[in-house]
Amino acid sequence: MKNLYILLVLVLAGYSMQAQTTYLPFTESFENGIQKWTDGTTGGTSEVTTAQAVVGFQSYHLTGTATSSKLTNTFSNSIAASSIMFYVQASGSNGGNTEIGNGTNYLFYGGINGGNYVVSDINGSYAVCPVTAGEWVKVEVKKINYTTHTYDLWINDSLRKSGLEFDAGISSVNQIDLFNTSTGDEAWWDAIYVGTVEYSYPAATGNIVCLNDMANLTFSDPVVFGDTAATVFNIGPITADTSITYMHPYTQSEIVSDNGVSSAWGGNMFDIVPKKDLSVYAVQINTNGTTGTGDMKLYYREGTYVGNNTSNAGWLLHDSVTFNKNPTDGLCDVTLNKPLTLNKGVSYGIYFCYDAGVDYTDGTGTNQTVDDEYMTCTFGVGGSYFNLTNNPRVWNGRLIYEVAEEQVDTSMITTMFASNNEYAGNMMDITAKNDIIIDSLDINMIGNGWVQVYYRNGTCVGNNTSSTGWTLLDNVTVVAAGQDNPTRVALNNRLLIPAGETYGFYVAVETALRYTNDNGSNDTYTDDNLTIVGEYGGTNAFSCTSDRVWNGNIYYTVRNNEEATFGPQTSLYSGDIRGYCFVAPKDFIIKGVMIPSDVTGDQYIEILRFNDTLPPVYSEVTNSFTSLGYWTGIPQGCVVPTDIYVAKGDFIGVYGKVTGGTSYCNTLATMDLLGETVDIWRSGMQFDLITEQMHDVWRQDSPSDSKGRVNLYVEDVIMSGGPDSVLIEVMEPVVNLGTDTTICADETITLDAGSFTTFDWSTGGTSQTEMVDSTGTGIGSTNVWVVVTDAYGCEASDTITITFEDCTGIEENDMLLSVYPNPSNGVFTIATEGMNAEMFIEVISPEGRIVRQITSSESTTTLDLTGEDAGVYYVRIQIEDEVKVINLIIQ
Repeated sequence: MKNLYILLVLVLAGYSMQAQTTYLPFTESFENGIQKWTDGTTGGTSEVTTAQAVVGFQSYHLTGTATSSKLTNTFSNSIAASSIMFYVQASGSNGGNTEIGNGTNYLFYGGINGGNYVVSDINGSYAVCPVTAGEWVKVEVKKINYTTHTYDLWINDSLRKSGLEFDAGISSVNQIDLFNTSTGDEAWWDAIYVGTVEYSYPAATGNIVCLNDMANLTFSDPVVFGDTAATVFNIGPITADTSITYMHPYTQSEIVSDNGVSSAWGGNMFDIVPKKDLSVYAVQINTNGTTGTGDMKLYYREGTYVGNNTSNAGWLLHDSVTFNKNPTDGLCDVTLNKPLTLNKGVSYGIYFCYDAGVDYTDGTGTNQTVDDEYMTCTFGVGGSYFNLTNNPRVWNGRLIYEVAEEQVDTSMITTMFASNNEYAGNMMDITAKNDIIIDSLDINMIGNGWVQVYYRNGTCVGNNTSSTGWTLLDNVTVVAAGQDNPTRVALNNRLLIPAGETYGFYVAVETALRYTNDNGSNDTYTDDNLTIVGEYGGTNAFSCTSDRVWNGNIYYTVRNNEEATFGPQTSLYSGDIRGYCFVAPKDFIIKGVMIPSDVTGDQYIEILRFNDTLPPVYSEVTNSFTSLGYWTGIPQGCVVPTDIYVAKGDFIGVYGKVTGGTSYCNTLATMDLLGETVDIWRSGMQFDLITEQMHDVWRQDSPSDSKGRVNLYVEDVIMSGGPDSVLIEVMEPVVNLGTDTTICADETITLDAGSFTTFDWSTGGTSQTEMVDSTGTGIGSTNVWVVVTDAYGCEASDTITITFEDCTGIEENDMLLSVYPNPSNGVFTIATEGMNAEMFIEVISPEGRIVRQITSSESTTTLDLTGEDAGVYYVRIQIEDEVKVINLIIQ
């Protein structure tokens, strides 16, 4: 059995992640009532109820009424639907009629009548199957063909009728009607889906799916784009039957235009400041045109568009996409080929332009800012290509994006704030139980002034009167909160203490540091992640000799993220900066960077995101990138804390050196990043990172090239909105009957299919093993196959070709040979007499597997089968056109 773990992408927002999106699906689970519907029912109950539900908690309930009294939904855009699904239930033998069409003619018409599900097409009505009152009926309309005007009908996952015909005038649908036939009927509806991709519940046990079912695991969007409220839709067993509210996040500006520009590549510029890490993967735009297709370009820059609206300098082309146009003020759907990654708190200039110009809205002073929980957009200017001088102009459209969920895992440990002594310095030991990063401190301090924090790898005991071995972590000026009150020391540099290591820690202040006398029982403090032992108090000049307990809080982060590391240093390069680059295999967050602590000197590090590809091969260079962070003078052994969101497919460069040079490792062509094996390339520039930031960046293509050692501390990120994903265990049963084989017609061969639940042999057998001979076949070849099923119902098959030969009469032609010893422990001797020709020897296992093939011209040949399992083997010996088969027994 082979298990393949994949990340199955379920498109849960208003877009499928394809190059273009022509149609947006309609879905309804009635979690937000029936405000999207027109209620034309009369004389009965028309309501949303919690008494019945397939997904979520509510369904639509209708009693009484008649054919002309309906609940109706007319879509804003027609859908050339290829798949329709809904659930319906009737309390009795009649009710639950559903009509889907274009408002004039119907593509589908069906309901419960006389205890059967009855469907009508242009040729008549058909009772396709009985249904049970009070039970949900799953109805699926599949293989809708607008050329032949036919479809197939499935009820409760079974095909009930094929080739049902609908009116030739229907090329799409835009209306659904729900109604009963008579006043005595009662029915419920839920989980309605009308879309261009088949929406199915996969056959699965928990999160286990058969490999041969993968083709059926197709999902489409369960949220109606443009609805102001979320739509709840459960995707079945793949999410353990839990209903989740999905509201794809989008930010919307003005939609109705009152101005525009018709020149080629006219567009809009505006600014975005994300409040969270985002990936913009689609937009809806208002263009100058009503029919056909158009082209859109998306440029961006880090920093504002203001002052950069009449030149292309500093702008990066992110994407160029072809889309289908809609009528004026009808938004056009555009899915980006590559998501645009926007990091929290960073200002970006955005520029959309279109091949036939753009429609936009004049700014009024009240419509130029859109501010929601995810971003702030400030509009903006409009005009011709990189000459946008019309001001103010508001871009018309929506940005659709995924949001990275923030993960906060900061912890705190406290000693005490009950001092009875003071001086200017305090030393302690910190022992980490797990990898931790110290983020900041609270101290007990009197008087404003500087605070210096030092550390050393190893205990402070015996090192309390000398600065040797101590490293300055940070020097911070603070305002003291007074005796026995916490004074916050916000560290600019963070300290990593690996699990199992003890570090000495020394806090020195300019004024007075309050602490507590050590009484032998008050010096040790511990939690799940670290232990603090108070040691010495004294001066701020490395002279601490009195037994004193530090007063304060340590704020730290448990490094539960993974570390993408390099091997040991192979050399130290003192010249220009070198690093590495790679393509992100998944969404993740860089939580920290650090040059390994075995390299001496302050750290200088920069991380880049290249715009559209990795850097060119040297001697070509690129400046088409955005700097995600540049850090200088970071003490050795300190992790640079970051919060950099990286989207799958981003082109990332990492560069770093210490004052002594770049630490090289030339042993790696790949690195492990959150379980993904990532190709890495050497990259750099012909300048020094200590004196200037990255520019004119190149890479080299040889896997053996030395890379600069910079470790990344990374963690997975959970994205909400847009595409969501779930880990699926794909079961791939493997059956192997062995290689094709040849035996004598009077011999038999036993085939073994392995350990499975059921067996279906072409010979009619149903057991794990099957004995095959030439009965019914005679001389010649035959194919024998088996289909097996495992415990999860997953299938696999294999076929073997067996050739039966006539082996009689060989000894009569003076082919004299013997094999000895037989049985043996695996070593046999084959001896021939009177034969001068070359001999071909083939050994076949009991399962039909060829285990040896040799050619010999000697009169005696040694055949070594040691290592093979015990059993009866067949040796087939061919000399010219004569063949002899002998059984060998390995004990």
